[in-house]
Amino acid sequence: MSLVRTLLQNGIYCCGTVKRDSEGFPEEIRYSNPQRGETIQIQHDQVIAMNSMEGQEKSTCLFNYIK
Repeated sequence: MSLVRTLLQNGIYCCGTVKRDSEGFPEEIRYSNPQRGETIQIQHDQVIAMNSMEGQEKSTCLFNYIK
């Protein structure tokens, strides 16, 4: 999470997958268990953390920047 914020402070936008147990990852997303086709997200400032379940695939966690 600190890398994501540091990049944003330097004007670098990114997105990608992250391990749920990464330091600083929001607990609301870390312990969520979405059903098939469901997406759970939380926003803090310009960073969005998402957890979704697509088909029978395991949950994927993402960090996105928004302008």
